[in-house]
Amino acid sequence: ALKSTIMYVSSTALFNFTLTASASFLPEGVYAIFKYVQSLASKVFSLAIMPFITIFFTEYSKDMGSNRLVNDYARALISVNVCMVMGAVVFGHALLDLLWSGQNFDKLSVDLAYLFLLTNILALVITSLGNIYRKMAVALGYGRVLYNVWSISQILSACSAILLISTFKIYGLM
Repeated sequence: ALKSTIMYVSSTALFNFTLTASASFLPEGVYAIFKYVQSLASKVFSLAIMPFITIFFTEYSKDMGSNRLVNDYARALISVNVCMVMGAVVFGHALLDLLWSGQNFDKLSVDLAYLFLLTNILALVITSLGNIYRKMAVALGYGRVLYNVWSISQILSACSAILLISTFKIYGLM
């Protein structure tokens, strides 16, 4: 398991290095806005999604054959995700404007942050549902396979980051 974990940690570091290096060629401040919004999305994930995932893992570990349990939690997560997406669409721009008003951020920076927020919230939808299957894989003893596949996906993501950011600039970063 250590070999798989080291491969995953290394490939994640490679992805983060590649993303940062690629984004450094974008206009000044874009990457800072991206990281700020990514941090906000991470906090939303920790508050809104992780409690579901933690409880699911505990319950699934007790009853690994329960398809009903998986379906119930998937439906619950979809409901929470719908609320998050609707909240981000309706209140996201106003919240970012409130957080940044009076600082050195102009309207274009807030607009860009809003686009990053929407893409990050949409990514949380995928991540939250993926976490259910990640917890299932770990509970069923497929952790090593999971980390190996993640390692490959991190390397592919690094290659994609280079291509997307160099081709589509800010939109590629999204």
